[in-house]
Amino acid sequence: MKKITLLLVVVLFSFLAFGQDAPKVEVFGGYQFTSVDTNGGDRQNLNGWNADVAFHVTENVSVVGDVSGAYKSEGVDIPGLGSISAKLRLYNFLFGPRASFGTGKVKPFAEALFGVGRVSVGGSVSGIGDASEARNGFAMALGGGVDIEANEHFAVRAAKFDYLMNRFSIDEAGVSLSETLNNYRFATGVVFKF
Repeated sequence: MKKITLLLVVVLFSFLAFGQDAPKVEVFGGYQFTSVDTNGGDRQNLNGWNADVAFHVTENVSVVGDVSGAYKSEGVDIPGLGSISAKLRLYNFLFGPRASFGTGKVKPFAEALFGVGRVSVGGSVSGIGDASEARNGFAMALGGGVDIEANEHFAVRAAKFDYLMNRFSIDEAGVSLSETLNNYRFATGVVFKF
């Protein structure tokens, strides 16, 4: 039994020593553009932010937690009626694996992330009031990107493209509906490595 325990400890430390050249954690933050499906209507273009934390399992494989928010607001003033405004917000909380490739300063990667999305739609009419509705549902992002390393602790995420699927269910008055939105997102920003 002691030999098996010793062997497991040696194997564990050899894996840890193998990964010493790569950073253990990478933190990304930046701008995000999202093209949102409206199921038959015009696509809506939202602006927002994207952040993720990647924990390296090996030099080229990491586990990622990804959070993003995308927003759109529109308003119009109607003489004699006042102002009317509408807001659309889309948040995603995703988790999954990322594989990195390349050995130079340019590091492409691919990812498959799964989790929860939240969409909220609100509006207001001056003098009348506000109304809003929000739904949570399944979310998935499949895609990848390219990081360009500046040094061992800093990189620029030149581009990240994901197919972003959100599925929201609506259950009201005995009627159950499921909406699948086929969205696309682009993100760019900076990566800090620890």
